[in-house]
This record gives sequence, structure tokens and C-alpha cells, in this order.
Amino acid sequence: MTPTPTEQLCDAASRGDLDAVKEALAQGASLKAKGYADMTALTLAARDGQAHVVQFLLEQGAEVTSDALLVANMSADSTPHILGMLQLAQLRQVQPKTKGHAKADAQLLWAAYQGDLQSLQEAIQAGANVNVSDDQDNAALRWAARGGHVKVVRALLDAGADVNQRSYTKWTALIEAVMAGSEETVALLIERGADVSAKTFADASVLYFARDLVREGFAPDPAAARRIIQLLEEHGAEYSEPGEDDD
Repeated sequence: MTPTPTEQLCDAASRGDLDAVKEALAQGASLKAKGYADMTALTLAARDGQAHVVQFLLEQGAEVTSDALLVANMSADSTPHILGMLQLAQLRQVQPKTKGHAKADAQLLWAAYQGDLQSLQEAIQAGANVNVSDDQDNAALRWAARGGHVKVVRALLDAGADVNQRSYTKWTALIEAVMAGSEETVALLIERGADVSAKTFADASVLYFARDLVREGFAPDPAAARRIIQLLEEHGAEYSEPGEDDD
């Protein structure tokens, strides 16, 4: 019996056969479909240590579920790099919540999240508050920095956004840019006055996040992550580890 495209996708992902993964997707396989043991192709690739397949599937929009993270964390064949990719992707898959926001403010938040410069400029022209935060206390500048949308970050700063605006947990746009591994965004925020020694409410510093990405193998681009560390240190960033309650 000929395997279905989904079966082919899951099998190829588990084996690390990227060409076969691409072929299965071209044949109509769904990234959401589940194969062996009710696991998606992303989960199977993560479980079996196929980092190149994990990266490709994430680039194609595969959703990172709690099951995928759990399986990868428990697998002897997975790696810290794979866990890091999954965790960062899951963070980026969180979307703004703008219920009850004014139309222009909601548009600004979504444009920042999506990296849509034109929509952002239209929202600003319509009177949006450039320091607006969504229902989760994530400011527009943080959404843009999290996505590494440097042009949108620049536009927000040019329009008067507070470069050091903090959430209730004291996260800043600079921390988001560091976590995203966006060297250009980090440099821009520092140039515009970002506090390189800012700490979260549990005392985790910006430099801690930068070093942790490298130390744990989570950085999408290790070379860029090391340059970010150097940039922070050159600007006098202080190191502080978090307590147990950081988020």
C-alpha cells in the first residue's frame, strides 16, 4: 500500500531526509497532520535530533505545541539547539491581544507584530499611541523587536516610542531583540538609548539572556549571538542571573 503524503512527511522528518520532506509537502501533506504515535512531523524531527528538518519545518510555519517541546525535552536524541529553536519559535507564535483597543492602536500593535511598515505608518497617521501595549502588557516596540523587524522598530522610535518601556515583568524591547538574535535591531536600540543593564523583575539582565542563548545552544545564529554579547559588553552591560520566579 502506497504511503499517504502525511505518512511520507512524518517518516522523512524522522529520518532527516529533507528532500523527501519537501516532496511530501509538495504532494499536499499537512504540517498539522499527525503520524506515528500521534506526533506531527515537527515533533518527530525534534525527537530524533533532525535539527535541519526542524528548522525547515519552522520556516514553513509548523506550529510548536507543548507536546513537541515535551517530547524533544525527554528525547535522548534531541539537542539543546533544537529545544532552543522550538522555544523561540513558540514565543514568536504568540500573537497580540487587542480586544477593546481603539482601531488605530490595534492596527499599530498588529503591524508591529507582523513587521508591516506601511500599516504601522497608517496607524500612526490615524493617531495611534506609539507606546500602546496589548492586553498582555506587550508594547508595540516589544512586538517589533521580538520579530526582528528593524524597519518597524526604527519607525516606532522615530515616532516617539519609549525605547526603555517595560512590561509589568520589566521586559524591554532590547531583551526581546536579544532573544530574537537580531543583531541589527539590538544595535539600533542601543544607539537610541536602550538600557543595556536593564533587569527583569527577577533580576535577569539583558546580558544574561544574551549569554544564556549561547551557553545553552539556543541561539539561531551562534556567531551573531556572540557579536551581540560583545556589543552589550562594549556598552557597559552588567550581568545578573535571574531568581526562580522570572518569566
